[in-house]
Amino acid sequence: MTREVLHVGLGSEACHVSAHLLNLQGLSVTSSSSSSGNETRKGPSCDPSVTHTAFQRVFVPRVLFIDEAAESGNAPSPGRVQSLHSLEDNKNKNSNNDSNTYTAEYEARALSLEENQNLSSFAVWSGSIERLDRKGSHPGPATGSSLVADARESATQLSFASHSRYRVPTQMFQNQGSYSISSNNRTVDWDDLPEEEAEEEEDDDDRRQSEQCQETHWKQHVYPQIQEQLETFWDNVLTPVSALRDDAVPDSENAAHGPELASTNQVHLSLSNLSWRDFWMPPCHPNSSLDIPLSGKKSDDSRLDVAWSHYYPISQASESNVLRSWIEDEFLDRIRQMLEDCDSCQGFNIASSGHGAYAGLTTQLLQYLKDDCPAARRFVWSISENASSAPRTSDSNAPSWRTQRIEQARTQMEVGLMWHDYMDAAHAVLDLQLPAVRVQRHALFHNSAILAAALEAATLPYRLAAGNSSLAAAAPSSRIGLKSYYYGDFSGDSSFGSVSRMSFSDFLTNLQPSPGLSVLELDAYLPTAQDGTVWARLQEATNLERDQRIKYQPQLSGTRRPRDNLPGLWMMGTSQGGLLSPLSPNRADDRSVHTHFALASSFRYESSSTNNVTSSSYVDCLMEGMGIRYRPEQSFATHLNESLSSLTTSSGYSAGSYWKHAWGPKPVLSVLGNTTRFFAQAAQIGAGVKQVLSRQSRGFFNRDVANEILPEEDNCHEVLSTIYNLRDKYQPPRGSIEEDDDGLFMD
Repeated sequence: MTREVLHVGLGSEACHVSAHLLNLQGLSVTSSSSSSGNETRKGPSCDPSVTHTAFQRVFVPRVLFIDEAAESGNAPSPGRVQSLHSLEDNKNKNSNNDSNTYTAEYEARALSLEENQNLSSFAVWSGSIERLDRKGSHPGPATGSSLVADARESATQLSFASHSRYRVPTQMFQNQGSYSISSNNRTVDWDDLPEEEAEEEEDDDDRRQSEQCQETHWKQHVYPQIQEQLETFWDNVLTPVSALRDDAVPDSENAAHGPELASTNQVHLSLSNLSWRDFWMPPCHPNSSLDIPLSGKKSDDSRLDVAWSHYYPISQASESNVLRSWIEDEFLDRIRQMLEDCDSCQGFNIASSGHGAYAGLTTQLLQYLKDDCPAARRFVWSISENASSAPRTSDSNAPSWRTQRIEQARTQMEVGLMWHDYMDAAHAVLDLQLPAVRVQRHALFHNSAILAAALEAATLPYRLAAGNSSLAAAAPSSRIGLKSYYYGDFSGDSSFGSVSRMSFSDFLTNLQPSPGLSVLELDAYLPTAQDGTVWARLQEATNLERDQRIKYQPQLSGTRRPRDNLPGLWMMGTSQGGLLSPLSPNRADDRSVHTHFALASSFRYESSSTNNVTSSSYVDCLMEGMGIRYRPEQSFATHLNESLSSLTTSSGYSAGSYWKHAWGPKPVLSVLGNTTRFFAQAAQIGAGVKQVLSRQSRGFFNRDVANEILPEEDNCHEVLSTIYNLRDKYQPPRGSIEEDDDGLFMD
């Protein structure tokens, strides 16, 4: 029985992060091999049954994206993707065919499908009443550019090919009870199962040799050409970001550099705003995205703007019927379909953008899951935009002082409402903020990629393939070390407990040592950091460093290290001499003045064949760094012997072709924490709600209550009480906010 974890992304920022994350997860659950076909196939590092399912015999993620409809784009219909897949399956299997003929055959068939698309799009009544999905197609390119359309066509060819890395292994496909959802979207039609293809009547040796020839031809002739097209596309789009300065380059300076720079800038400027639909790569299920029936653009109807922009998206009477029926008939029904496709759902990762309408949808989803699927864990990622990377408004377009004051009061109360509802319906909340690594060109693309890479590493413990006996033999080596009062085995070659993989429930439980401590934070080593070798910093003051020092300098065997030299300095912020940068808002760099309830570190780093360092050594250094200096109640550390560059560059397909620009060769080091560093933000949220309820803001508050934008005053006082209780649970060990004269707890 599989234990699935589903993913839901709501809003632009959340969908950008989720698209990057799912691209990485798709590579981690599939096997990679050399394009030459002569090297041994490398097994997947993660278990595909946790985050993916089988669709048309390829692995697709279990995900639902909720966002505004794209302004333009050529989204391919599910029928077209299926036809391309069928054509690839039924192609001529003669391995001596020329690769150019093979590629031309693909293009001709795709063109034929485009010309006949209108004929196949008519719906014919089958004699039964059925509800047709309005937004059931795969999200196409949002920019409407032919460059993106060509790249997606190449990505589709790679993903659905017979020898694609996303192909479900034959033995796994036969054992998996895949099914399709019936046309009425209310019951599962178990009779509508795919028929097994008849085996060809030939000897096993001849068949095996034929398959090997086909796979060799694919890897040597077909795959390199398509992959080169994808890499060239991303080089043209993203290279100017690293090659040019962040400030604007004058046209005269462009002309002075010659036609090459001008043509490169032209390609870059044509795709100046990459949407998540442009880089979320196939294979994907056609029902993985759903457009919300609202638009963030200003409209003539001010009531529509209010319904869209704020926490209660169905508060306005004129729009409540449309939104309420969409939520019940489209949004929650799609969630039900995802649950029916699971054997035993472990939980949900719900990524939500901001504190407005998408946060309101997240609350409704949490309440639905709490009532209908109480056993599934609910993990919310609240993602906000970084103010330093947000576009600035000119003084001429700035709103009036009164409008700014109204928006400020609404925002303060809505943030409090969001946290109140999350604490009631979610098992854990991870507060996130996009880093400000890029502030201009493709800022959202790059900043969301960095956050996604950190999240991918942080969620490794419940996704690793080590617990799956059929995949563990070929998977890269990994190890999880634990310090817990009830979990783990303290025997073996390590002083800490160890397990091969955690369940999703155990993952969240080990991050919450006490009831009510459900707010998590994330810190990561950014790829732009200029600090030397990460592995050398992790070894500082650890037993491994001492053993190495004694081994090569025996005269120092009786020398003790100074008492103030403790391991774990790397966990400090960069301003305190550490490696990590906070990816959660209002988190201080100095951890020494805070209480750490739980810590979890993850390290994606591929050791070389010369250093002979095992996963146990990496985990020991991580555990000593967390435990000795910060003394958390519970902690665990994960190491995977596979770097991000190795994952994305070795047969990286479309999902990995852009990561050399987004992350580069640096290792991925991320730390999840449950600490009193949240106290500063909780105090700020409580102060904002208290200010809205004060006499100075009484007029603004009563106006929004009358317009049904905010709840009644009694409910808002309950929100304030919840925030204060949450703040008290995260009280730092030294004093309170009133006594914080030196700014120890609040930056």
